[in-house]
Amino acid sequence: EKTVVLVSHDRGFLNDTSTATMFLHNKRLRYYGGNYDTFVKVRSDHRANEDATRANQSQREGHLKNFIQKFGQGHKKMVKP
Repeated sequence: EKTVVLVSHDRGFLNDTSTATMFLHNKRLRYYGGNYDTFVKVRSDHRANEDATRANQSQREGHLKNFIQKFGQGHKKMVKP
């Protein structure tokens, strides 16, 4: 099995000739099986998933910060007489 590095702007040509795509971004190398259209779809889905995860984490972080600010010193009912 041989590997060829191919650079092209012709999407049709890339679809016809590629069986896998390796994508280098921010010093991370990712492997995507399939042709170029598959790479674009899977990468788009992956980015959407990362964005949703980031939004969910941000929302949970805000909720926890609010909870800590509200109850960080303990609640009146929790203080022993």
